[in-house]
Amino acid sequence: MLTELHVWMLMVRAMADADSGRAVRNSLVEALWQDVAQRVKKLGSEHSSVARQQVLELSEQFQASLVSYDEGLLSGDTVLASALWRRLFAMGYPDPYHLECMVRYIRKSVSTVYLHAMK
Repeated sequence: MLTELHVWMLMVRAMADADSGRAVRNSLVEALWQDVAQRVKKLGSEHSSVARQQVLELSEQFQASLVSYDEGLLSGDTVLASALWRRLFAMGYPDPYHLECMVRYIRKSVSTVYLHAMK
């Protein structure tokens, strides 16, 4: 789940580049799924039906996380914190300080992306 957050942040960074951002983003996502496919192969054929179902579920969760992180980025800190809470803390009870630090880190990282893209 931390990987999907990292990939999303890289995707945001890539899309800030008007020239090649879409190609970089698509390559990044393709590399992610190639890695998943390689890991599934290591499980062997006796687990293929279970692995296929889990990859499908992983794909749906990944897409949902991208939407929720995008919504959080475009909305307020509470929406972003909610997305982080659902995906990273699995609806547990994290220390609010850690959640706040993550929101600040993401906002700061993404804002520098936008600032560089505008130059």
